[in-house]
Formats: sequence, C-alpha cells, structure tokens
Amino acid sequence: MQDKYKFTTCHCGNEFLYGELMEVKLVDHIITDHFVNEGMNNILFENEEYKRIQKEIDEQHLVADWLISSYMSSGSHCGRLTYGKEFQECVSLLQETRLIGAA
Repeated sequence: MQDKYKFTTCHCGNEFLYGELMEVKLVDHIITDHFVNEGMNNILFENEEYKRIQKEIDEQHLVADWLISSYMSSGSHCGRLTYGKEFQECVSLLQETRLIGAA
C-alpha cells in the first residue's frame, strides 16, 4: 500500500509513481513522447534550412571519423616502427654480449 506513494525519476527527469499508477504514467509518457517527436520530425524534415544544417553535420561527422582513423593509423604505425627498432637493438645487444650468435 505504501509503495504506490513513492516516486521514481525516469531518464528524462520526469517523476513517476511506483506501483499501480506507474505503468499508466509510463505508457502515457511514451505515447505523448511519440506524438510530439512525430510532429516535430514532420515539421523539421520539411524545412530546407534544417535539412541543410543536418547535411553539414553529417559531413562534419565524416571528417571527424576520418581524422580519428588517421590518428589511430599514425599511432599504430609509430608503434610498429618503435617496436621494430627496439627489437633490433635488443638483438644487437644480445649479440654483443655473446648470448646469441650473429646471423
């Protein structure tokens, strides 16, 4: 009985009652959210300025993805070069100390 008077907060910050009323409020929230978003999407996707801005954002995402990939490739290549150089130095040191024979 006491549970139906406690509140919880959903991800969007709205408060809902626990218990019996919680399910009704959640369903109401979901339906309202859907129709508001549906209406806004219809308005926005018919607007040329909005579509132009979204296209620009999409292009910027591609540039950012390319930049991140390039940095990762550069770091990977640098790691390979460093590992190879250090490995060769290790082999040279082992040969100098005669722990391994020269090839």
